[in-house]
Amino acid sequence: MGSAYGLAHKEGHYFGLYKKHIRENFGHFFENYLGVFFGNVPWNFTTSHNYIHHRLDGGMGDTFYEWDFDRSSLSDFMLYVHRIFLHMVGYSSVKFFLANGMKSKAEVLQGGMKTYWLVTFAILAITRSPSFVFWVILEPLLCMSYFLALINIGFHGFIEYDATGKHIDMVNSTCIVDGEDDLFGEDDHMAHHYNTTVYFKDLKEHQKSKEAEFARTKASVFHTLSIVELSILIILNVWDRIADHYVDYTGKMTREEIIDMLRTRARRKEVSYDTYNAYLANPLPEVRKELAAAATAAAAAAYTAEKAKAVDRGSMAGSPKSVAAQ
Repeated sequence: MGSAYGLAHKEGHYFGLYKKHIRENFGHFFENYLGVFFGNVPWNFTTSHNYIHHRLDGGMGDTFYEWDFDRSSLSDFMLYVHRIFLHMVGYSSVKFFLANGMKSKAEVLQGGMKTYWLVTFAILAITRSPSFVFWVILEPLLCMSYFLALINIGFHGFIEYDATGKHIDMVNSTCIVDGEDDLFGEDDHMAHHYNTTVYFKDLKEHQKSKEAEFARTKASVFHTLSIVELSILIILNVWDRIADHYVDYTGKMTREEIIDMLRTRARRKEVSYDTYNAYLANPLPEVRKELAAAATAAAAAAYTAEKAKAVDRGSMAGSPKSVAAQ
């Protein structure tokens, strides 16, 4: 299932992946044909993944959005699976496209949705077996929804802001180095979103060039584990194991500091679940902009307040009373 996802994902991103005659006669084989049997509605990656998830980089407005959940909560994760299911069947993405004036993308995806259900009912008519249809068509859709919800916790589970309330890119997307289950560089999800022209064979050199920025931002970089393992460890709150795999480019953080930082970043919310669900019911661009502006202002205020607390703690630690108490 992971390979089917990876290949459909790759096809959706790269129009020129196949030679012209193959592309014109067969199109995206894994995304639009074989993918039906692996839980993928045709054209989902070409449309919603590219023009919603990547356009917004997982942020406010995304049908894959997760920063209204506590990513370290199993119950919140199950709510997130429901959101991903609505994305996987095309429902939430079509609503987004129509609300944002992208009718052509909606029509392409609606065509894929019709294909998916026509294939489903055709197989039911041929086999006359609801059980066969469930296990061959519908069960993979449920599994793929769960799988994508799970790995996205690892890909985008941490958030941090700068002084202006803007997201820090190197925190809100994850990079795994020397991973144990990489496919065409998918482990470097940070580069996948923010340095899209880097070829997967050049990622090690690219990561080396970013080490100073990784240190400055305390980036979400981990080593020698898979994205599935990282996601499971986050949901189950196994912070000591996650800390073992964290790459501290500053070379100065204690184990306790790493655990506290990662836990805080995974539990931080940008907006409430109810507020975001209300937006998804009618995902107009002006509403998205209002939500994003409010979240940015709140994050900037929180950043300022936290810095003030840090200064106060430093002042107290340096006071004569504190010294005497030691």
